[in-house]
Amino acid sequence: MNQLKHSLLAASLIPISVLLSAIASLAGVPKAAFVTNMSGNSILLERSGRASESAAAWRTQLRDYRENLFVPKGTSSHATLTGISAAPGVSITSKHLIGPTAYVQSQTIEVRYRFPCTVSGEGLLGWRPSRERDDRGCVPPGVRIRSGRGGGSAFLPLQAPPIATKQLLKAQRLPDFLLGLVRVQYCSAIGDGGTGWGVSSSDSMGLLGSGDPCEKALKDCLQTSLGDDCSVASTWEWKASDRDLIVSLDCDDNRKFNAKGNGWAIASTMLLRLKETARTIGAKSCTFDVYASGEVIVAPATDQLTLVQFRRSGSRLIVDAIRGDVVVKSAEDPDGRTVSQGFSYSGGSYDGDRYFPARQPIQRFSASDLAASPVVQSFLETSPTVSDTDLSQDVTDEISAQNSAFQETLRQALRSN
Repeated sequence: MNQLKHSLLAASLIPISVLLSAIASLAGVPKAAFVTNMSGNSILLERSGRASESAAAWRTQLRDYRENLFVPKGTSSHATLTGISAAPGVSITSKHLIGPTAYVQSQTIEVRYRFPCTVSGEGLLGWRPSRERDDRGCVPPGVRIRSGRGGGSAFLPLQAPPIATKQLLKAQRLPDFLLGLVRVQYCSAIGDGGTGWGVSSSDSMGLLGSGDPCEKALKDCLQTSLGDDCSVASTWEWKASDRDLIVSLDCDDNRKFNAKGNGWAIASTMLLRLKETARTIGAKSCTFDVYASGEVIVAPATDQLTLVQFRRSGSRLIVDAIRGDVVVKSAEDPDGRTVSQGFSYSGGSYDGDRYFPARQPIQRFSASDLAASPVVQSFLETSPTVSDTDLSQDVTDEISAQNSAFQETLRQALRSN
């Protein structure tokens, strides 16, 4: 076993880069994502270990990190979600509507919104103007936009593959044979009061750990959160054989740690190194992310109303900054790149299963580009008709007002050129 682990650790690492600045920031993790508008009967609420169920506007809430809202491809179905900060059992008021607002609809690719801050496919993301500190959901570090390749449900905890571990350890083709079968999951938790955080991982063979990594991450977070509750900020999975994964740890006072490596190196070495570095400098609040080439993290760069579109152009992921400047983190720009209002960010491209990184120039988009978007046209036609809800009138009025503000923003952009 020791020889196996040493072999698996022999993966190339790129040194961690650390950026320090004096800008204080905390993460606003939503306590729920509320479905406020929906069309079609094919949208499902997916829960780990349970049968999927039909979603319903004004009734369906995603509150668990193992839940997805699923919109199948090949349909005109769409849904709008908004993040809220009210814990279970707390009466929701308009002040709890922290966002982000996500509109998901696609005819060509499956779409999943993974609670709390992950989406794959195509759609729109919007944040209301910031009124006070920590009043925007998923900021920082932002919303993770996954490629959607292979579905991307990433249910926790991992289940061991059908081949027994002992049989694998006796196999002759190691480590490549084993790396191709091992899956790794991570979980990042953060204290609601801005103090306390935890990161943990597990793998399908139990070589580094087994079970649900979020249980360990939440436990570690609670031990340092000074009595505040903790929430899951991010969780996903990858294969141990995956290459060129990006590791990101964003901490208080805008301290950022980035690294790049293969799937097993991240799980076995780099995660621990990042945690130790952050603890050494006394970071009180950190969120951890792992994302592959071709995936991005998007966050507002200003306090004003922000609206972005994420879409596919061939094999490339495109992010359009429709209103407000945004910061995009990717394999090409792990430290973040500012995209000004009216401009688009483009990632690299795929050729089959292979990714070709390419730092594309930031380019201006036109009104005709937006007008050609099925997602934009579909969103402009939505109306959050309120029915069968326990929400108060001030909450439904605020949701309608936010929806109208995003629609008017789109109309202004369409008239701009």
